[in-house]
Amino acid sequence: KWNNFKLQKDWVLLGDSAAIGECVFSKDNIASKIEDYNDQLNIINLGNSGLGPLMKLAILKEYAEIIKPKKIIWIYIEDNDLIDIESEKNVNFLKNYLDINHSEKLFLIQKEIDEKITNIVKPEIDDEKYKKNIDYSLITEKFELKKFLKFKKIRGRFDKSTKYDLSNDLRYINNKEILIETWKSAVKLADTWSGQIYFVYFP
Repeated sequence: KWNNFKLQKDWVLLGDSAAIGECVFSKDNIASKIEDYNDQLNIINLGNSGLGPLMKLAILKEYAEIIKPKKIIWIYIEDNDLIDIESEKNVNFLKNYLDINHSEKLFLIQKEIDEKITNIVKPEIDDEKYKKNIDYSLITEKFELKKFLKFKKIRGRFDKSTKYDLSNDLRYINNKEILIETWKSAVKLADTWSGQIYFVYFP
C-alpha cells in the first residue's frame, strides 16, 4: 500500500489511538471508513497510540513529506494531547522538529528501525494467545446496571457544576505557546508541497 500511495499522493491520517483505531477492527477505523465512503481515495494511516502533537509533527516531517499528500487529517484529542505535550516539550529531539528543515532521515534507515522494533516486541508476543479467535469488539468497560439506569454519564455531560473550562486548565495554559508553535510548523511544512491540513478536534 505504501508503494501505491507514493504514486497517488492522496491523504495521510495523523493521531493517537483514535487514529489507529485501537480496540476496533482495522475495517472499522477512521481511515477505512473514509475509503469506504470514497474508494478512489488512498489513505495512509500514520497514527499510533500515545502520539502527542510534537510526535505527530515529527512523523509529518519524516514520513508524510516524502509522499507529499494532498490532505493531512490531524486528530487532536484535547485531554490526551495536553498530557502528551507536557512530556514531549522536554525532549530536545522532538523540539528540533519545530524547525521544518530538520530531519533525521528515518525513512532511509527504516529497515534497521523495523528490525530493532521486532527484536524488542517479538519476545513479548504470546503466539498461542494471538492464534485464538477472539472477538475483541465484545470487550468493553465493565457494565454497571445501576449507573446505566440513572443515566449517570449522560447527566454528567449536562451538569453545569462539572463543565470543563479550557481557559482554566493549567495544562493548556502552561503549554499553549508550544502547542500553537507546533501547529504553525505543521501547516508551514505542508505548505511547502501545497498540502492541506485538517485539524479534527475531539473534546
